[in-house]
Amino acid sequence: MNHNLSIPLRGRPKKVDHQNVVEIAMYLYWAKGIQNVSLNEICRKANIAKTSFYREFDSEDKLMELAIKMYFDWFNCLLAELNLEGRSSVEVFGMLMDMILDDRNEDIPPGCMLVKMRDVRGDKLGPKALAQLHLCQQQQMKMIEHFVICGQQRGDFTKEISIPTAVAYIDNQLSNALALMAQGAPSDRIKEFSKIAFSPLFLKKETGLARGSLRSYNLEASNE
Repeated sequence: MNHNLSIPLRGRPKKVDHQNVVEIAMYLYWAKGIQNVSLNEICRKANIAKTSFYREFDSEDKLMELAIKMYFDWFNCLLAELNLEGRSSVEVFGMLMDMILDDRNEDIPPGCMLVKMRDVRGDKLGPKALAQLHLCQQQQMKMIEHFVICGQQRGDFTKEISIPTAVAYIDNQLSNALALMAQGAPSDRIKEFSKIAFSPLFLKKETGLARGSLRSYNLEASNE
């Protein structure tokens, strides 16, 4: 994904680059928070006039809708690259936390754009953006539910917690980890917090959790 936001030195393009504008908006919303980004800034970064913007997108709400969808599609591509099928719950957890905390390009903003948008208050999000955000949240919860059900079927995820409660709990803990990341908390500390938060969910008997068996995510008490 191209995150070069430099403004061309000569004139405005005659034709609006639709995808480039959406990508720039997504990056700015993600990096600065949607409440801190104006349409003027987006147009300036994309080197387009406001009149050209409205001919292409109709409204800022439409642009936000497309930016949310682009972000969610990008995140799903990253998940697909992890090849999580057939892996234990602990392995999936470890790979996901590695992707979130360690395997990020320096040009990628910290935290999660969707988590940041969920915290927005007031009328900053229009109906189209809100609908798209809600759809992405639903799909995200379905993915977590699939993870829980597969873990229970394998026997490495607890059945003592109901599926809806487990899904809500995992979503909350991942959101907390991403919020800490956006605040600049050290990744090692976030991992330690996450180990404590997720350890009740994984069954040691079926997964053979032993010291050192989970790479950096073993659930034994830290010696630190």
